[in-house]
Amino acid sequence: MQKMIYCQGHPGTLVDYLCKTCNSVICSSCSSHVHTKHSKVSLAKAGATERSTVMNLMERLKTDTQSLVQQEDDIAQAMEGMKATERSLMSMIECTLAEVINNLMKQGDTIKDTLSDYVRGQEELYKVARDDLQLKIKKAKDTREFSQGVLDSGKMREIVCLRSVVEDQINGLQAPRVPDDKKTRPSLTINESLKSMLSHSNLFSVTFGEDSAAKALAAPAKRKPRKKPAKSPLAVAPLPQPRQRAWNLHGFDTELCDDENDAKLTGVSVSNNGIIVVADENNSLLKCFIDCGDHTISISLPDDDDPCSVAIFDDTIACSSGNRLYMLDMDGTMLRKLLLRGSESDYHLAAYQDEYVAVSEGSMCSLSLYDINGKMINRVKPCGYEGVRFHYLAINSDERFIVADYGKKCILIFDRDGYVFTTCDQVNMNGVGRAISPHSICTDEDDNIMVTERNRILLFWPGGDFREELLTTANGLPKPRIITVDNCNNLVVIQANGFITVYQLDLS
Repeated sequence: MQKMIYCQGHPGTLVDYLCKTCNSVICSSCSSHVHTKHSKVSLAKAGATERSTVMNLMERLKTDTQSLVQQEDDIAQAMEGMKATERSLMSMIECTLAEVINNLMKQGDTIKDTLSDYVRGQEELYKVARDDLQLKIKKAKDTREFSQGVLDSGKMREIVCLRSVVEDQINGLQAPRVPDDKKTRPSLTINESLKSMLSHSNLFSVTFGEDSAAKALAAPAKRKPRKKPAKSPLAVAPLPQPRQRAWNLHGFDTELCDDENDAKLTGVSVSNNGIIVVADENNSLLKCFIDCGDHTISISLPDDDDPCSVAIFDDTIACSSGNRLYMLDMDGTMLRKLLLRGSESDYHLAAYQDEYVAVSEGSMCSLSLYDINGKMINRVKPCGYEGVRFHYLAINSDERFIVADYGKKCILIFDRDGYVFTTCDQVNMNGVGRAISPHSICTDEDDNIMVTERNRILLFWPGGDFREELLTTANGLPKPRIITVDNCNNLVVIQANGFITVYQLDLS
């Protein structure tokens, strides 16, 4: 309904003119009297003139409104990102606390078992000594009763012979060797410095934004100042601390609101434009996320097949499920379906640039290479290597395959011709050789090799020599399962609880 506009000087009279001098709308009476010498124009003409201006202002208002709506969406996304970060950090805190507590409990259980075993051993020694004593006491009593009987009989011949019998018995009454209680009694030494450190030092700190200083979650308890100990010429210099090579950038949860089951992530790959694709076996989905953790799309395989491993090459998603290999567009459009060799329970994948995807063939200890059209272009088997079961794999820039042999618990490096460069089944840490149990494998842009174990990520040189521990539970890393490197050379870590954590690397 059109709104009627009346003259302010003559209520009830409709306006007809725009007084340009006063910039106000007026009626005919005002035009003839008060505004007679002013510059005036009819409302129809003024409206035609202002129409385009008003339309431009409306367009600007529309643009400004859209900008505000976009800002509102950005704020909502930022809030969700903040909540996701909170959940991720909370999970890291809980996992770290559980790890620390479990380690302390394991130490306590170990020392208690050692103590119990020692005491049981000492009890056996005491029991043997006690049984020997009881036997000698019985023999002594029997000898005394026998001797008394001989004396009471008055038989002199027996009494003469009795002396040697009693003397022999007395000589045999030497006390058995009993462990010295003071020397064998166990004692417990508590590492007071470590206990004090755990009680008064902060295990966690949190920073709020890139420019803020680190703030501890809890202020350390006040301690009395202690005198500086005098320097000793025999004092041992502290061991140099390892250089930090990975920084937690952010993390997010892959669980979606419509998931029917807890996420079980079995594969991960990152596209050239930074889309993180994970295989969620429990929910039969490929889930796609942008780097900050926002979910973009979920892809279901035909027949609701459960995805196992995933690799992206030439903007194509390759995904294994059982003994089938699917190739899909990034939007989930089905391109082709291939049948893989053998009947393994899982086939793990790795892409070499945009040329092909390599399929690890488990107990056959071989790799099959498929191009973008689904054609098998080669089959690679390491020469002279007696393997057990190939598992996760990676391919470096020199087209060398780095494979985890799950059965032999080793890492194997070989080329496309099958020539084996090296195998590694243990690492040397602080001069002690330790066996490894490799799981997931990836390489960075400089061909450095990273390998996950149960509660740590190991770093190797490109040639396969062990370098150092890259991340452990001491870095707040819970249970790493699968790793890859994104297009920015950041390390993407899938954890057992379904969280993804992204680390910035400095492996120079």
